Formats: sequence, C-alpha cells, structure tokens
Amino acid sequence: MTWSYKVGYTSDYLSDTYTLTSGISAGLSYKFKIYAKNVWGTSTANSILTVVASGVPNQMSQVTTSIDSSTGGVKIAWTEPYDAESTITSYLIEISDDSGTFHTETTNCDGSDSVNFSRLYCIVPMSVLTDTAGDFDLDLNDLVQVRATASNANGIAALPSAVNTAGAIVDTVPTFMNDPERGSASTKTRFEITWDALTLSDDMGGSTITSYSLEWDSGLGTSAYTVLVGFSSNNLLTSYTVYSGVTAGVDYEFRLRAKNIHGWGPYSNIVTLVASSVPGNMAVPTTTNSANGVDITWVAPDDNESALTGYNIFIKTSTGDYEDSTSCDGSDPNVLTCFMLMSELRAAPYLLEEGDLVAAIVQA
Repeated sequence: MTWSYKVGYTSDYLSDTYTLTSGISAGLSYKFKIYAKNVWGTSTANSILTVVASGVPNQMSQVTTSIDSSTGGVKIAWTEPYDAESTITSYLIEISDDSGTFHTETTNCDGSDSVNFSRLYCIVPMSVLTDTAGDFDLDLNDLVQVRATASNANGIAALPSAVNTAGAIVDTVPTFMNDPERGSASTKTRFEITWDALTLSDDMGGSTITSYSLEWDSGLGTSAYTVLVGFSSNNLLTSYTVYSGVTAGVDYEFRLRAKNIHGWGPYSNIVTLVASSVPGNMAVPTTTNSANGVDITWVAPDDNESALTGYNIFIKTSTGDYEDSTSCDGSDPNVLTCFMLMSELRAAPYLLEEGDLVAAIVQA
C-alpha cells in the first residue's frame, strides 16, 4: 500500500481539520492516518481511518398519495433518491395538519420500519387523519399533503421533498340520514319502510355507499334495537318490508344509518310508527229528505288502529260525476251526518232536478 502526504510534512500544519477537494472518486474507499510532530520528532501514526467518498442523500421527489381500495386509508408512496454512495437507512414521512404544520405519524407511517422501508409506501387510516383530538384534524375534501426526507450513515438530506399539490382527498363516514318513512304498502300487521338514498358526494362522505342498515325496537319500547337488514350483509335497497312480529295498534321505533369504506355513519332520528293502516271500506251512506233539503248520514268505518281525522263527502251531479260538497264539511270525525239545501243541489255544479235521486259517496 502506497501512502502520500497531504498536509503537514513539508511545512507545519496546526489545524485539526483538512479538506481534500481533488483526486476523489465517488463511492471509493480512502484510508487516512495522522501523525503528530514536536521538537523531539514525529509520533507513530494513529489507527487507520477508512472513509467512503459519499454524502447525504439527494432531495427526494414529490410523494404521491391515493386512497387505498382495500382499507380506505391514504396510501403514501415515495421513490428512493440518489443515496450519494451511502446506503439509505430510513425515511422521514411528515403529514400536514389543517393549519399547515407537519407531523410524523409513526404508528402507521414510520419510514424506518422495515416493512414501509422496503415497499416504499405506508397506509394511514382515514380516521387518524380526521380525528379532531389527533395531530391532523383534517376535514372532508381536504387534500392530504405530505413531504419526505431520506437519511443514510452521513445524515439526513438537506431538504425534504416538495409537498404534493394533488392526490388523496379526505373522505369520511356517511352523513346523518333522513328519517325512514312508512311506505304505502304498510298495513296494521305489516310495515313497509322506505328511505332516501344518499346521492351527494359530501353526504356520502366522499366515498361510495356500501350498505344501508335499518333497525327496530320490535315494539318493546326498551331502546334495544335489532337489525332488520344491511348489517351482516350489505344492502343498497331503499325499502324493507317487515312481514312478521307486527301487532296491530302497537308503537314501533325505527332508525337508519349508512356505511361506506370508512365505516358506519350516525343514526337517523328515531321514528315511531303505529301498526295501523288506512280506514276500512265504508258502507253506502243514506240520503233522506227533510225540510228544504237532504240529510246525508253514514257509519264510521274501521279505523285500522289509527284514529279517524275526518271525511270527504261527494255528491253525484246530473252528468254522473261526483263533486265535493262545500256544505258538508266532514272535518270533525265525530260528526256522521250533514245537511244540504235543495237550492244548492239544483245549482251548479250538481244541477239536479225534481225527482232525481241524491246519491253520495263518503270517504274517511
């Protein structure tokens, strides 16, 4: 091995550092030894120092962010920069909070973790980024901004990567749903429950709805709810019919929620429905002559477990059509009769003549 003097041999040199700027090839190993000299002579050399011609890693390229299709989390991916002839040992991954301050998230995105280090990406759950009590507190539709820096045995890169200006947008669980409603196919022993699908992106949490879940209290009134549909297996229908377990006249509570890849949204308001139906068919009303007019009377039908609220009375005209009677109000469900003047029956829209039968229809 051949050695050459660099400084301090032909002339005295008292500094404790020396910079060699020529004759260096990146990646090669160089050996150094140092002597000290005084008036009595030169010392023996110190231990040999071996140095590889290398530096800190280059600045990294901009990271990319996307939504992981399996978990719904944010996938942060990066590429290995030039290592300046010294193997990269770790990455520092920093995520911006809602105010622009950057933080590490070492539980899921530790750039020194062997798994993340080797695959060059990490996945941060969306719930971590949106947690109001956490470091980030990001909101729906916020851009997830990230920067990355590489390190090796010589230290950390002088600059982090540029912050991404596009990529993953924050999604959340679905929003609070509108209340479920009684469907037209409901009876006093069967419930058809309907609801509105979530269609706006913000209402859907920015992600596709995967299920609607409907629950009821089975009429027990104990605030203990049982899933009817949509929890153990996904359901995207917007109606559900309960065919069994319904007792006429009993109150039942229903609630609803939606799910996307990030989980279940909040429940709707609790809706209380009575097991009831529209009134039963009415018997034909009777019409009888009285002084100066006609009395119309009827019998209340079966209310099918829902109190009657009133009646509509229609009179047959001379053309065979039925017209609503303004004289017969019908707004009081306890009144089962009304009176019409003959002069009213002879006028428009009825135009009945002497001897015509006064026919009526009553609707509850």
